[in-house]
Amino acid sequence: EDSTALVLEFESGTIGTHAHSWAVNQYIAEIAFFSPKLVLKLDYVRNRLHGTLDGKPIDEQYDDDPYFTEAECFTEAVRAQRMDHIRSTYFDAMKTLAVALAGNRSLESGRPEQVKSS
Repeated sequence: EDSTALVLEFESGTIGTHAHSWAVNQYIAEIAFFSPKLVLKLDYVRNRLHGTLDGKPIDEQYDDDPYFTEAECFTEAVRAQRMDHIRSTYFDAMKTLAVALAGNRSLESGRPEQVKSS
């Protein structure tokens, strides 16, 4: 398959989407967030966050490569044995994995799947 789309509904009512495709001849990497209070899109290719939060427009542009910055921060944290710059806990990483595994089950079953939490 060359395309997949996942729709995530969080306990708070916030809706998230994940689309992954090789059908487009350009590089697109975006995350969209929707809730009663916000509509935001994080564009990893253009390093831009834009949308609205509590009815107020947001448009932020960043100059760094977010993947490089993330890897650099993690590498330095491991080297220095300091976790103060790591924004995700081990527990959060486990929850992220649970979401990814539920997405895989949904792709295989063709049905919505609950996230199994420990």
